Amino acid sequence: MPGWATGVLALGTRVLGSTLRLEVDDPDGFLETNPPEPCIMSIWHNRLLCMPPVLPLHVRERSAALVSRSRDGGYICDFLKCFGIGSIRGSSSRGGAESLRDMRRFLTDGGVLGLTPDGPRGPRYEVQDGICWLASRAQVPIRPVTMNSRTHWELNNWDGTQIPKPFSRARLVIGKPIRIAPELDNDSLAGCKQLVKEKMAETTAWDQA
Repeated sequence: MPGWATGVLALGTRVLGSTLRLEVDDPDGFLETNPPEPCIMSIWHNRLLCMPPVLPLHVRERSAALVSRSRDGGYICDFLKCFGIGSIRGSSSRGGAESLRDMRRFLTDGGVLGLTPDGPRGPRYEVQDGICWLASRAQVPIRPVTMNSRTHWELNNWDGTQIPKPFSRARLVIGKPIRIAPELDNDSLAGCKQLVKEKMAETTAWDQA
């Protein structure tokens, strides 16, 4: 994908976001705090596309996302940069230990990190280990975040990527923080993952698996 195509995609996403009849459910006022509380924003993989344009600028400017080191990951970095969002390159298979250190450092320095608990390959709506380990080691909360849109297109891929239809009603939900104990171990990991899954499910409407 050439650079101009990434810019066109970002512009289209920004325009689409501006047409949504957006409601915000943020009981703790996370989005109103400047600077925002350092945390891990936990976002299901299929709700990512329209997240950047609906987040306030002061949150985006403090945010970064984990992006793979593949060529496609480079396009994603360029896309996020259009919204003022940074990137940390790595994955569980390439650059995993280095990216873990970078994410932990970013969080302890006051950043807001976006992670997909069911990414990058799924299964959909199943929480993987990494988000719990990172929250425990960095001692920052996990915040469930989602975009719910009753009227949307859904792609035929593993996560069922959702694209809200223009001028549709949508809701940005910011869940309450989930705090993970610093002494997380293998025995308590399963309980942590289940808790995150349950809290994520509370914020996710209309298509629960």
